[in-house]
Amino acid sequence: MFAASRTSASFAVLFVATATAIAVLQDVPERPSVTIDPVVTGATTPANPLVAAAESETAPRVVAGLGVVEPSSGATDVAPGMVGVLAAVLADEGDRVTRGQVLAQLFNDDLKARVAQAEATVQIKRAQLALIEKGPRQQQILQAEAQLREEESRLKLLEVQFQRRRSLSAQGAVSRETMNQASSELAASRERRASALEAVKILRDGSRPEEVDAARGEVALAENQLAEARAALEKSYVRAPMDGTVLRRYREPGEAITSQAAAPVMQIADTARLIVRTQIDEADIAALAIGQTATISAAAFGARKLTGTVERISPRLGAKTVTAEGPTEKRDTRVLDVLVALPENIILPINLRVDVLIDLASAAPVIKPELRGAISASPETLALLQDLDPAALVQEDTCSPDLDPETAARLCPSVSAPALIDETKTGAIPRRDE
Repeated sequence: MFAASRTSASFAVLFVATATAIAVLQDVPERPSVTIDPVVTGATTPANPLVAAAESETAPRVVAGLGVVEPSSGATDVAPGMVGVLAAVLADEGDRVTRGQVLAQLFNDDLKARVAQAEATVQIKRAQLALIEKGPRQQQILQAEAQLREEESRLKLLEVQFQRRRSLSAQGAVSRETMNQASSELAASRERRASALEAVKILRDGSRPEEVDAARGEVALAENQLAEARAALEKSYVRAPMDGTVLRRYREPGEAITSQAAAPVMQIADTARLIVRTQIDEADIAALAIGQTATISAAAFGARKLTGTVERISPRLGAKTVTAEGPTEKRDTRVLDVLVALPENIILPINLRVDVLIDLASAAPVIKPELRGAISASPETLALLQDLDPAALVQEDTCSPDLDPETAARLCPSVSAPALIDETKTGAIPRRDE
């Protein structure tokens, strides 16, 4: 009973204290609400957010990406130009080959026979043309003239015999049948003489222009048929299109080459000069530039690292094709292909997967020659097109004393900023050279 009384007293004390605190708070005057107005400064926002990011102290100095080793000139799949069956494959993986070297061939005995036949036809047609162009030999003309004299002598003899028999026929000493036979022989002799005379005339006049043209046409036709046969034969061979190394051998002798699908025999590339194709996420491409230094490493080579130079930058974004094949890797992102040139005499396996780190501070953005002198366009607009610092687009003669301080500070990095603009009033972002 005593404990119950103490508990009730405690509740009473707590109630009194709470009421007293509420009364005190009600006596305090209410504070007026304070509205904070936005501070308006003279700070200018850069027209190109990519440039602002590049100039910010928190901007990344290195971008990373996955890459693969490729030949600088690319890899080429070679195949015969026709269907058939492989008779021989004359190169293996890793072999050095030279331009024009035969790498493989199809069975082509029938094609070789067609070439031989076409060559023989060309020889015949050329010989005929030579005979026509040179005309008849002198011996042929003499022979034809002798034949003409013989026919003329025979004709005279037959004419004398015919006159004698006609006189006898008038006296009834020769039958009509004999006279008819003599008349036929005389007519035939006259025809032979006329033919012999025409032959002599033709030989003396030589070949006509039409005959020469016709013979030349036959030669051209035979030569074209020969070229066609040789081209068909050449299609049965597989030749190296360049000096290089055989990377892959896809086919073996006896396999059929069909027209249903692409059927390369082997893959060749010039491995004397290698590049790394690295893919940079689209969020990290703002400060990329040709000439920047890249560090290449691979798990297969441990701590060994190579240094390369950004040689080309793709003009378009695309899907990601080089992956680490990890379960958490993003695969639906868009990337920009960057080609990094490796030093000469570097030997690496083609398609080796590597890690690439590009030093963004190692080279300034490169201005295209056709854009130099185009300062009449807005430098910020050109910078948006090239992801460049606007100051890099301005020619030296553009920085004239007539420029207002803010424009001069933004476009003329060679002039000290404090001398041109009061940064405490404008809030201008300091340049990298400061």
